[in-house]
Amino acid sequence: MNYLEEFLKPKDMSRSEYETMAYKTIITDLMVSNVKGIKRAVDLTYWSDEDEFARYGSFIPGNFYAFLYDGGKVVQGNQEYHDRVPVMLALGVGEDKKSHREYVYGLNFNLLPGLTRAVILKEIHDIDASFFDVEIYKDHTKGRHVFSKTVLKSLQPDGGVKFIKYISKKFNVNKDCFAFRRYYIDNISRYRLIDVWQWKYIPFLEYKEGIRGAEIKKLQSENADVRK
Repeated sequence: MNYLEEFLKPKDMSRSEYETMAYKTIITDLMVSNVKGIKRAVDLTYWSDEDEFARYGSFIPGNFYAFLYDGGKVVQGNQEYHDRVPVMLALGVGEDKKSHREYVYGLNFNLLPGLTRAVILKEIHDIDASFFDVEIYKDHTKGRHVFSKTVLKSLQPDGGVKFIKYISKKFNVNKDCFAFRRYYIDNISRYRLIDVWQWKYIPFLEYKEGIRGAEIKKLQSENADVRK
């Protein structure tokens, strides 16, 4: 799927239908209702101890996750807010050198406008187009979670640093903006994997309740200035 073209000129369904499905699929089904068969608890994405990707634990780079976060206030410019329900593209995992707390870091799409989300999704798609256009649908019919090892490897071993710089330069997403976040794992609960075939809804998701205490549209505009 061309995420950018579909966002600009929706063909599969109307824009309002996309917005409705985005909320239902990502928020209601994953985060609220615990719908069986759609809910993907991250611990179902498992690895053997010998698997080369086992070290990433629950958050595999190149995948999207939604979760509840209780990490205190974030100060962005003259606004303070709570980043309560991130919809995050995971870029890597690490451990704080001082506190020794484990964290996952990535790009919170809730803090980016829809157009920015669509162009970044297209970039990820283009890293492994054959996977996104063909392979995921084969495995989806078998009820499996799938992910692109090519995308994962493209984000390593530098933890997505080159990807962040590339996105920052090409799409005016400041590499120091607040959409790039570190989340301490002990402050995370109810984390859910967003399956690849659900990604098409991400650019259309408008979830104001995910940010508490600030105007989400203003935050989004401050974090990115993407022009088609």
